[in-house]
Amino acid sequence: MRDTLFSFRGRIARLRYFGYGCLAGLIAVLLITGGGVAFYLGRTVSTTGTPGAGLVVVACLLILAGLVCAGWARLALTIKRLHDIGLIGTHVIWILLLDLSSSLVARASLGVGLLLELASVGVSLWLLFQPGQDTTNRYGPVPGGPTTPPAQPTGAAPALS
Repeated sequence: MRDTLFSFRGRIARLRYFGYGCLAGLIAVLLITGGGVAFYLGRTVSTTGTPGAGLVVVACLLILAGLVCAGWARLALTIKRLHDIGLIGTHVIWILLLDLSSSLVARASLGVGLLLELASVGVSLWLLFQPGQDTTNRYGPVPGGPTTPPAQPTGAAPALS
């Protein structure tokens, strides 16, 4: 699981991409929620006269860990998905720029922000539903495919093509 979520090498099929993406999102939500609870408790404790700065620091670290883990896992999964489709991983740059620009531009121009957000959703759906290459490519073998050719039964004549 660690290699799937944090390594940029290899390929990942559509269903595993979706599943691991949900798992990474869940882990991030749990860390960020834990950080939010710790921050709230730290602030509540500090207003009652007891120092709560330690909890606030823990909260910030949990939130930061959640954001970093989610971002890194998203990069790794997207690059592996691009590899499965047969594309180079640097395409992730424009995908991330599209995502970032849609949220930033929406503050200035709702119409343009909405169009960028629709384009971002379209790219996400394309990554989810575009079939990968059904043969080994330069990024590795077919995910979930056989790693070795099937063995012939003993005494069987080799197949002629």
